[in-house]
Amino acid sequence: MIKSKKGQLLEELVYIIPSMVFFISMFYLVANYSEGKPVYEQAYAKQIALTIDKAEPGTFISLYLGELVDKSDGKRAYEIVNIDNNEKKVFVSLGKYSGYSYNYFNDVNVIVKKEAELPSSKARYFLEIEVKQK
Repeated sequence: MIKSKKGQLLEELVYIIPSMVFFISMFYLVANYSEGKPVYEQAYAKQIALTIDKAEPGTFISLYLGELVDKSDGKRAYEIVNIDNNEKKVFVSLGKYSGYSYNYFNDVNVIVKKEAELPSSKARYFLEIEVKQK
């Protein structure tokens, strides 16, 4: 039986298109991990959550996030770190579609200040957090 050229082309496309999608996805993942962004997101999310867990109500915390800010695309520290008091989660995101969240267990309200009270050149590297009683 002789296949038509149209049938043969369709058969080849069935293998080529999924293969291309797979390889493009793998390239994206490898490129993303080679910069180390996911590792930084995970490490900082965990450290901030553990810091909140150890904090007493009324505590002010100032964190230097220089490495994290330098890895981001011009974001400030308070734009990288989001804290959800309802779900008790710290979310750290260096990119548009990536990020890592980690839960904290301390029953407090956490307020992230928009700008650290430092000279403007260094303010973008610091995250100031206030821990209040719920």
